[in-house]
Amino acid sequence: MPVTRQGTNDAMTQESIQTMIDRAIQRNYNHTQDDASQSLGGGLRRLVQPARHRTAMIHRRDDIPKEDMPPRRRFVFTAPSPGCDVAESSATAARAPREDVGYVRALQASERRMMTSIEEVNLKISYQAQVHRQESNYFYTQLHDAQTDHIDIRLKIDVVRGQRTAYETEL
Repeated sequence: MPVTRQGTNDAMTQESIQTMIDRAIQRNYNHTQDDASQSLGGGLRRLVQPARHRTAMIHRRDDIPKEDMPPRRRFVFTAPSPGCDVAESSATAARAPREDVGYVRALQASERRMMTSIEEVNLKISYQAQVHRQESNYFYTQLHDAQTDHIDIRLKIDVVRGQRTAYETEL
């Protein structure tokens, strides 16, 4: 009995398994974008906006420690001017590292969902392989039984022919 998907009678094929994998990847990709958008509070568009007039803000706002800046502004404020030597300040070195921001958690959640989807696909494939092995064993058992029955029937036919020959000889 072939393995079927729920709600259909189609046997699972290489194409259907590949389709399931593609759908799982697409679903996880969409969740990743949604989670990242929510964690940034305004969408992914803020990540790709041009810097505009922020170069002037670099010199005025360089006293803000990197840990206190939001992730989307961190690199804009801390970019060194050309020709400047950059060294870590003692205040920054003494400060404890801050917890990861929301988009990192969103990416980690997406990775967990993707791994769960991959594990589900692996389980389905393992189940399909197990059912295939069981069906193969059942088929070979039936084949062996049929061959044994065939040999037994041949022997009985030979015995009956011998008895018939003996009966005809007596008459």
